[in-house]
Amino acid sequence: MRKFVLIFSVILIAMFSSIQFNSQPAKVYGDNSRVAVGEVTASLLNVRSEANANARRIAQLPRGTKVSIFEINVNRDWLKINVNNQWGFVHKDFVTITETFTQSNQVKVADGQVTASNLNVRSQASASSQRIGVLANGTKVEIFETGVNKDWLKIRINNQWGYIHSDFVRITQSNTNQSSNQVVSKGRVTATNLNVRSQASASATRLTTLPQGTQIDIYETGVNKNWLKIRVNNQWGYVHSDFVTITQGNNSQAPVSDQVMAKGQVTATNLNVRSQPNSSATRMTTLSQGTQIDVYEIGVNRDWLKIKVSNNWGYVHSDFVSMLQGNSPTPSQVIETGQVTTATLNVRSEPTTNSTRIGTLTSGTQIDIYEIGVNNDWLKIKLGNQWGYVHRNFVSIGNASQLDTSKLRNKVIVIDPGHGGNDPGAVAHGYREKDIVLNMSLHLKQKLEQAGAKVVMTRSSDVFVSLSNRTAVAKNANADIFLSIHTNSSTFESAHGTETFWNRNYERHNSEKLASSLQSKLVQNLGLRDRGVKEAGFEVIKYTQMPSVLIELGFLTNKAEAQKLASSQFQEQAAQAVLEGLLDFYK
Repeated sequence: MRKFVLIFSVILIAMFSSIQFNSQPAKVYGDNSRVAVGEVTASLLNVRSEANANARRIAQLPRGTKVSIFEINVNRDWLKINVNNQWGFVHKDFVTITETFTQSNQVKVADGQVTASNLNVRSQASASSQRIGVLANGTKVEIFETGVNKDWLKIRINNQWGYIHSDFVRITQSNTNQSSNQVVSKGRVTATNLNVRSQASASATRLTTLPQGTQIDIYETGVNKNWLKIRVNNQWGYVHSDFVTITQGNNSQAPVSDQVMAKGQVTATNLNVRSQPNSSATRMTTLSQGTQIDVYEIGVNRDWLKIKVSNNWGYVHSDFVSMLQGNSPTPSQVIETGQVTTATLNVRSEPTTNSTRIGTLTSGTQIDIYEIGVNNDWLKIKLGNQWGYVHRNFVSIGNASQLDTSKLRNKVIVIDPGHGGNDPGAVAHGYREKDIVLNMSLHLKQKLEQAGAKVVMTRSSDVFVSLSNRTAVAKNANADIFLSIHTNSSTFESAHGTETFWNRNYERHNSEKLASSLQSKLVQNLGLRDRGVKEAGFEVIKYTQMPSVLIELGFLTNKAEAQKLASSQFQEQAAQAVLEGLLDFYK
């Protein structure tokens, strides 16, 4: 067997030598410029035709191969390289970046000031990358790119590029020509998938892609000759004008018709009306609680309502408006009672998730049910003096049977509350991540022990535990399951929702299955936005050798979500969701 492996290895080395994958970086092809050089760390690294693990394999690179990188963070976790005169993609977990390059046209986009006592400058936009410097509180910095890998700022230090976390920097001046948020024209994407870049250059970081037919607001034309300045996900971006058809030359913003689609009532004490459907747009005015409004468009930029104030169009967030209906229900007989099991349950005007939301119910609310199985999965209820519909998945009808927890008996489950001690994790709105995740983890510990599981905690108090020690705890306990509990953060306060991460390094199939089971129950029980199940290279799930996941319960930087995360009721519901997710996993 050893002889065969030796022969096979020699053949592989010879094969890769013939296609010139040894110690030299690949050539730069076309007019794309290199952004970095890296070195392969895996024994054999697959090169894919697209930036996903299911795409066709077009080559393999042995450990130590140096590669030129033309784009970073493609589809989040992939690097764009060139092999045999064609583009390919490799997963960034298996490549060490050895050198980065300056873009000749990189320009400053903002100025900022450090707010932390000592702010680490990293070689990459990641807390686990090499520290290349430290900035003291009050240090002024020039920022060349925002939103790198979601939450990082690109700066220049000691004649090299570095990255600092945006949570610890106050933006003092923006140089992105934002003196007005004036839309100068509107356009429609004509390419199948159009890249949005952080700068007006084909070699700049790709922020996202827009599918064909997407309507866009344009804030500046002719940037760097051929680029259009647009707004995506609360940040500036650039698209090439060759792939956009201009459909309108000014910001009239007139709707197709002036028809009122619905009526609503403001539920917030003071609700901001914005000039655009995002929380960073200009505030036009405020509406006081109880104000009734005509709604002309629902679901603008996902969560916003288009209204009219003082004969101008404006936008308000749908979370703070209760939809009103004019029809009164006819008498009907109560056939069953139920109890809401999720944190917040939407009540719809029709038995479909696409219909108007007319109200919400909180966890534990008792409801009278007038009809079961409407449109298969919906319950007909009465909200105030009108009919409404709620999804049956989030209501316990009658006397719900107890969960069968026998499958968890004697299972060894490691719970890893993130951060701790001198590492607070995310800090926002007066809350600290380390406190919230510890409290939730203690709720979970109690539930799992009641179910017969053997629970091991990486920390049970406010102490710091290194990442390597967390994985060691799981290994030493011979754990069946590893659960790392976190809350999320973003530079954009509007970011919200729950997501669960897994890694393929060990127990790939079971880790992904576990993540899916937990995510499903978390979304169902907590009522937060479903941000999905994702693969990631976090150390605590990459190096644990049993089914492992990292849960981001919600965004601490979102004020409404932070208040939920900090509540004992929410933490109890989250713990219950994880318990139910584990039971689903072991079915």
